Amino acid sequence: MKEQGVTVWFTGLSGSGKTTIAKRVEQELRERGLRVERLDGDIVRQALTRDLGFSKEDRDKNIERVTFVAKMLTKNGVVVLCSFISPYRERRAKTRQEIEEVGTFIEVYVECPLEVCAERDVKGLYAKAFAGEIQNFTGVSDPYEPPENPEIVCHTAEETVEESAAKVIAYLEDHGLIPRAERAAPEAYIEMEDTYGAHNYHPLDVVITRAEGVWVWDVEGKRYIDFLSAYSALNQGHVHPRILRALEAQARRVTLTSRAFRNDQLPLLEKELCELTGFEMMLPMNSGAEAVETALKAARKWGYTVKGVPPNRAQIITCAGNFHGRTITIIGFSTVEQYREGFGPFTPGFVTIPYGDADALEAAITPETVAFLVEPIQGEGGIIVPPEGYLRRVREICDRHNVLLIADEIQTGLGRTGRLLACDWEGVKPDVVTLGKALSGGFYPVSAVLASREVLGVFRPGDHGSTFGGNPLACAVAREALRVLVEEGLIERAAEMGEYLMGRLQRIESPYIKEIRGKGLLIGVELLPEAGGARRFCEALKDEGGLCKETHEHVIRFAPPLVIGREEIDWAMERVEKVLTR
Repeated sequence: MKEQGVTVWFTGLSGSGKTTIAKRVEQELRERGLRVERLDGDIVRQALTRDLGFSKEDRDKNIERVTFVAKMLTKNGVVVLCSFISPYRERRAKTRQEIEEVGTFIEVYVECPLEVCAERDVKGLYAKAFAGEIQNFTGVSDPYEPPENPEIVCHTAEETVEESAAKVIAYLEDHGLIPRAERAAPEAYIEMEDTYGAHNYHPLDVVITRAEGVWVWDVEGKRYIDFLSAYSALNQGHVHPRILRALEAQARRVTLTSRAFRNDQLPLLEKELCELTGFEMMLPMNSGAEAVETALKAARKWGYTVKGVPPNRAQIITCAGNFHGRTITIIGFSTVEQYREGFGPFTPGFVTIPYGDADALEAAITPETVAFLVEPIQGEGGIIVPPEGYLRRVREICDRHNVLLIADEIQTGLGRTGRLLACDWEGVKPDVVTLGKALSGGFYPVSAVLASREVLGVFRPGDHGSTFGGNPLACAVAREALRVLVEEGLIERAAEMGEYLMGRLQRIESPYIKEIRGKGLLIGVELLPEAGGARRFCEALKDEGGLCKETHEHVIRFAPPLVIGREEIDWAMERVEKVLTR
């Protein structure tokens, strides 16, 4: 970059999106390690410790202050991003003159129609201005003078924030004001991973570098809509700002204590999660598989100490087509041969029955049965929804035989299906629930086992543990992730958007589709055998800007973040239909 700095002055109406674009440019430049400072109305307001007036005199005085700060920073080689309301062309010309004494001045006109800005009404100011409560409000009671010859023009009613920010960054690069980003081509990352990483996954060849909400971007700047949500770990959307702030705040305080000492976040998470779900106790872990292993240990010990099963005779019933993780015990009762091949011998004490068959459960129970482990909807098994009433019958059978009902809600829980827990669709409360994935909103590995005091009370100090389980950083993140889920109405949104997505999928007339099934925003499209497998459709959709993943061979899983809206679903479905009807 040049010795002297540059001031990039974003000008436009209130609500035009100029500050949002400036923030995105700031993020990119900070990631590159450049010196950058951003000045906007909120920042200036905080510095002045008073509200900013709307009169021309007030604005001129405040812009004078902003210009002074920007000039000092520019003189010292800083990239300064100003997104301060500056409606008067003459004042901006004076600012340009002052900045150009020490560096470069770039004017970015963020063009957006008044009606669009007023409709957004980000701070509620337009409503007050139209009501006459605010005088001299730009665009309403005070004219806005667009720049005559701005260096850059962004059209925020037509462009995404990413596209507008890319425009600004490209200009700065093209004019030698910042160095060009040096990023490896995607092929280089893929080759590096294939060389140094174990080949235990078969990912689509897209190299993601940034994400926000329902969107992700690859290293070449191409945007994709995410219809996988990291296997339902991103219910709250990518990089949710509230959860990010919680993580940052806690990371500055304390991140890890181990369970050798107490911390001030774990008790709060335990209380809040138990109150939300209606359980008496919680045991924190990290991954979903750990939570399932913990539940299995608790069930066995409960069987011996409470139910009275003879030592080392406890049996747990599982279902064909299950997926509960890939640890050595869990794969032992998997019915997918690849998960088992080459990894035996396996942990004894498990019996497998067909999924969705309550009569098979009844027949499999013996006096030594301590638990039945089941997914309310099988995720990796192909988005398999059991028959209506299945879970109610299972609950009744388990009650009658004094068998614990363990529901693995790691993928289906926390709003994914349009209910807090998928079991809620049938009004069934399990004895034990495992949660994970979305428990942290995708920021941190956090899982939990929820149960009654009778079940989790069987553990004594030393019976079970994890160095990282229940650490304060994980707990602070999980607490905010749960608040976001509830306060932003994401559970209800999943039900509404899931119904809309299902309707859009069902309207697709494709020769390849066999069945569409699911609940909420967990939907599987099963293809006919002659379609040639789901993988090729996922790869084709990637090329169109959509990311999803096959589950087993013939099912495409659609599970976007719960923050998705109708417009984004429509955008994605146009591309899905194109791929499925070729």
